[in-house]
Amino acid sequence: PPPPAPHSHTLLALCKAEDVAASGGFWLLTAGDVGRVYADPASLVGSIGVVTGGFGMVGLIEKLGVERRLLHAGKSKARSDPFSPVKEEDQAKTKEILSDMHVLFESHVRASRGGKLAEERAEDIFSGDVWLGKEAKDLGLIDDLGTMRSVIRKEYGEEVEIKEVKAGPEVPWPFSTLTGSMGVVSTMGIGGFGSAGGREQQIDLRVGEVSASIPASAAGAVAEALEERAAEHALMARYRVW
Repeated sequence: PPPPAPHSHTLLALCKAEDVAASGGFWLLTAGDVGRVYADPASLVGSIGVVTGGFGMVGLIEKLGVERRLLHAGKSKARSDPFSPVKEEDQAKTKEILSDMHVLFESHVRASRGGKLAEERAEDIFSGDVWLGKEAKDLGLIDDLGTMRSVIRKEYGEEVEIKEVKAGPEVPWPFSTLTGSMGVVSTMGIGGFGSAGGREQQIDLRVGEVSASIPASAAGAVAEALEERAAEHALMARYRVW
């Protein structure tokens, strides 16, 4: 493997893009050492640019008969206020900040990607545009294509044990299947909306060593999850309606 980039760490950093690694996401992706930055073929990569935007509401509040009252200390504190007429000096200041930040972004990418970048297409690379994985590789924005598992196996061998680490508290299965309209899931119980009686009927459910009180309307989703996994897990569920 190629030698590690001159970062402050001694271990090699392997970075992999999933759906999107654009703009700030690409900045994070380039934390990986040269030779170890990956993406899926369908990943969106790039967007090396800076943007800001807003709306001018001056005409709108005038039509509505709204009086704008703005107090501030420091002459520049209220720059680009959307309810005040636009000022050329505010626009000039914002453009200056965007330009300086773009230079910082480009410098970071050049330092991180080394000689991998396709310099003949530098104007395209730093235009703020995005590309799918294959073209991103051709441009030198990433080193190779692959899934998370294929990348890890390529780096560490077929026998490597992969353990995923998820952000936030882990909700035990099958309660983790209750999302969206089912309410917020926790091991202490699952909230639901009230029914005609003022309170929806609840079911006490235990799966192995995990238990929770769930709304009756969620029972179908749990049952389906149990059926799908029945062949893989020897699980027994006891429930009581109250």
